[in-house]
Amino acid sequence: MYRKIESELTLLDYPTVERNGADVEAKIETLEQENQRLSYNYQLKEDGLATLSDCLE
Repeated sequence: MYRKIESELTLLDYPTVERNGADVEAKIETLEQENQRLSYNYQLKEDGLATLSDCLE
């Protein structure tokens, strides 16, 4: 029976939980930075298109 529930019991292993939490936080931070970079690049392109549009008018 222990073998069947062993994986659930590992949740009680606090160092592992903390390590996994730190990994998740690092991934979230990386994704947030990537999102900011993409948003900035998108805004630059939008501004460039607006400038070109203004020049054509």
